[in-house]
Amino acid sequence: GEKLVPSLVAKEYQEHFKEIMIDEYQDSNYIQESILTSVSTVSQGKPNIFMVGDVKQSIYRFRLSRPELFMEKYDSYSLEDAKEQRVDLSKNFRSRTEVLDSTNFVFKQIMTKSFGGITYDDNAALYVGASYEEMPNNETEVCIVDAADMPDGENKRELEALAVAAKIRKLVASHQVFDKRTGEYRKASYRDIVVLTRSLKGWTDVFLKVFKQEDIPAYSASREGYFQTREIQMLLDYLRVLDNPLQDIPLVSVLVSPFGMITDEELAQIKSERDEKYFYKKVVSYVECGSNEVLKEKLVQFMKRYEGFRNQIPYTAIHVLLWKIMEETGYRNYITAMPAGEQRAANLEMLIEKAVAFESTSYKGLFHFVRYIEQLQKYDVDYGEANIVDETSDVVRVMSIHKSKGLEFPIVFVVGMNKLFNLQETRNSVVLHSELGAGMDFVDIENRVKYPSLLKKLIQSEIEKESVAEELRVLYVAMTRAKEKLILTGVVSNLENVLKKYRSLDNHGEYQLPYTRIAKAKKYFDWILPALYRNKVFDGIRDAYDIDGCPWNDFYNLEIPMKADLLRVDDLVEEKEKELLEE
Repeated sequence: GEKLVPSLVAKEYQEHFKEIMIDEYQDSNYIQESILTSVSTVSQGKPNIFMVGDVKQSIYRFRLSRPELFMEKYDSYSLEDAKEQRVDLSKNFRSRTEVLDSTNFVFKQIMTKSFGGITYDDNAALYVGASYEEMPNNETEVCIVDAADMPDGENKRELEALAVAAKIRKLVASHQVFDKRTGEYRKASYRDIVVLTRSLKGWTDVFLKVFKQEDIPAYSASREGYFQTREIQMLLDYLRVLDNPLQDIPLVSVLVSPFGMITDEELAQIKSERDEKYFYKKVVSYVECGSNEVLKEKLVQFMKRYEGFRNQIPYTAIHVLLWKIMEETGYRNYITAMPAGEQRAANLEMLIEKAVAFESTSYKGLFHFVRYIEQLQKYDVDYGEANIVDETSDVVRVMSIHKSKGLEFPIVFVVGMNKLFNLQETRNSVVLHSELGAGMDFVDIENRVKYPSLLKKLIQSEIEKESVAEELRVLYVAMTRAKEKLILTGVVSNLENVLKKYRSLDNHGEYQLPYTRIAKAKKYFDWILPALYRNKVFDGIRDAYDIDGCPWNDFYNLEIPMKADLLRVDDLVEEKEKELLEE
C-alpha cells in the first residue's frame, strides 16, 4: 500500500547489523533513506540508526538530496533521554571567533526555516571551540569593486582577480597564521590561501592568468573545468556514441578525434555521398560502398573496434570498459604524448576512479553513467582536474566551493559574489519536481502560440525557490571553510544605484531581512550587502556615495568583526602603476 515494508532480505539484514551509522546525513535522498531504514530495526520499534549531519551544508540537489529528511528528525527527536534523541553539536573546532561571529551575523539575517531549511537562531549558530591567540587584522572583509566607470569590453573578472592579487600580496607580506606542526604563529605563505568560486568554468583561467602576471604562484585542479578538458570530452563522446550511435554531434567529434582520425574533407565526403538521416547510417553505408578506399579502410577499422566495445557493454563494468578503450585504441598513449601529458593521463585515471565509485551505488551500466555525468555538467558541478601538485607546494589554490566541502584553510577568498545564480533548470521546456510532477507548455494549435501552463509556472517557482535556498547553503559552506581569515569579493557595475535600493532597510526593525529580499536574491551580494548595510561597518561606503540613512540603532551599533572595503577601477589602476614605478 502507501507504506514501505521491509522485504524478507531486509529482515535478514536487520538481524545482521547491530548499528547503522550515517555520515553527511543532510545529503541523503529518498532511496538511500528507504534502504537504510529497511535494514535497520526501526520497524521493530528498536531504533539503531545514528545520523550525523548539518542541514546548513546540504548542497547536493543534483544528487536528489532532500534536506527535509534531516529536518523531519531534527524537529521530532527529543533533546532528553529517549529512543529517538537529538544531540546538538554547536561548537566549531576549526575557525577563529572572527570567522564564526561574522558568519553568524550574516546568516541570522538571511537563513529561515522556510528558506534554507532551518531557522538560524542561537541553537543553529556556531560557537568557538578552537583556541587561538588574539591577533590583529583577522576580521572578515567584504571587498566591493565598483566598476561604474569601467570601459566597455573590460573583463570584470580580471578586475576582481587584480583586487584579490593585491590583497594576497599584503597578506603574504605581513599576516600571521597559526602553524599546527610547530604550535607557533608564523608569516602567512601562499599555501595558506585558497580562492573559492561557485563554478570553475570561466573563472579559473582568468584568475590564474592574472596571478601569473602578478608573480603569485597559483594552482587549480582545473583550468577549464574537468569536463571541459579535451581528453575527457573526447572520451565522454565515445561513451555517448557507444550508448547511442544515433547522436550526430558526439559521433562526428569521435570520428575526427584520435579514435577515428577522419579529416574534415573526408567528413564532407561521407555526408555528401550517402543519403541517410543519421550520420551513423551514412558511415555504415560508406563502409559498404564508399568511393574513397583510404577513407573506407579508416571507417572499417573504426567500426570494428566500436562494435567490439559495444558488444561488451552488457557484461563489462564501466571502469573496465574505459581501460579497454584507452589501451586497445592507443588513446592513453596519445594523450600522454600531448603537452601536459602527465596531467591529462591523471585526468583519465580520475574518470576511471569516478566510474568505480559510481558502480558502487545502486546504478549500473553505461546508460546510467552517461546520464549521471550529464547531470553533473548540467548543474555546473565539476570535479576539477586530478591533483598532481604536492600538498606542500607553496601555491595559492583555486577551487570550486563544492570541491572545498569538508576541507579547511587558514585564509579563504570567496570570489564572484556578484555572479548570477545558475537557474537554467527553471527554463527547460519540461520542468520536473519530485512532488508536483511535470510541467509543460500549453500549445494552442488554432492560434499558433504556446505559453507555460499554470502547473509549469508553479513548478518553476518552486524549483527556483529550492535552487536559491541551496545557493544560501553553498554560501554557508564557503564561509565556514576559513580557519583564521575570510575575505568576500565581488564586482558591482554601479554600486551607488544598488545601495539606494536598500534605503527601505533603514527602518526595518526585524533582525531577519524581509523574506522577499531573501527569496528574490539573484547573487550572493544580494544577501551580504543588505546584511551589512544596517550596521556601522558600512558607514564608509554609505558616506562615499552621500547616502543618508537612519539605521535601526540597536542593529547599527552591534559590534561585529567585519569591515567593508570599497575599491574603484581607478584605485586599482593607480595602485598597480605605483607598484610598477617602485619596481
